[in-house]
Amino acid sequence: MPSQTHVRPLPPGVRARLDKLMLMLGSVNDNERAAASGLITSLLREHGLDWHDLVGSIGQPAPAATPKPPPAKAKPQPGPQEMTAAEVKQLVHLILRSPLNDRARQFLAGIMDRAEIYDVVRFSDKQWIWIRDLARRAGAI
Repeated sequence: MPSQTHVRPLPPGVRARLDKLMLMLGSVNDNERAAASGLITSLLREHGLDWHDLVGSIGQPAPAATPKPPPAKAKPQPGPQEMTAAEVKQLVHLILRSPLNDRARQFLAGIMDRAEIYDVVRFSDKQWIWIRDLARRAGAI
């Protein structure tokens, strides 16, 4: 017989149950201690483990649960992000026919001001997404 046996790690779920059962081994009631011992043996066998694995795990840190990375946010796809002043005026006119809140109306007024000044209106990623969303809601695209 080898002097050392291979100790298998305890799965986290088994370890949690064993922690509770191990407390019962300290009971003053003989029957409760015997029942705890039997339950521990059954639990270990159920998971292909034995008492050597349990004793070998004493003092060993519980295996850290691998944290799941947060789901990746879908990055908005930038569009051409620029329109001619005539295109902007036509699109804003169509959007203004739909119900809008004050913030959206202010945004569109600023876009119209830029269309009055420049021949081509360029949008940031956020502005582009917003104007496309407003146009989609208004049925303009």
